[in-house]
Amino acid sequence: MNNLHRVQRLSEIEIRRKARDIVAALIDVAGMDAMMIVNQALSIILRESLTVSPPPGSQVYPFNPNLIRRGRVSKIDADPAVKAFIHSLPVYHGVARISALCVERFGKARAPSKNTVHRYLQKLSKRYPKGKTSE
Repeated sequence: MNNLHRVQRLSEIEIRRKARDIVAALIDVAGMDAMMIVNQALSIILRESLTVSPPPGSQVYPFNPNLIRRGRVSKIDADPAVKAFIHSLPVYHGVARISALCVERFGKARAPSKNTVHRYLQKLSKRYPKGKTSE
């Protein structure tokens, strides 16, 4: 993971090529599993980037308290796999059914409660009012 502190950034062409390489490596994996693999890889990259010291001479940024989220992160937002699973549901389900599907998929300890699902869906409906699909 020492490549995390690369001095020179990749070009758009190199980024697209590397993205195609990742997709090619996941081509035989089911869509949901591929998303979970990519989420896990991103978590590892983030964790490694926080634990690896920056190379000598690199820019060290001062602490910015505005970057810290205030309040608690929901159980859904804290677990990328659960969040991806909820967003991948192909048809409408009620709050209780979404919670039950999460219990089936992830187990009771990891699955969000009905109240957590309800609050999460409320947050989404405020963010995307009247069927708006992007910010």
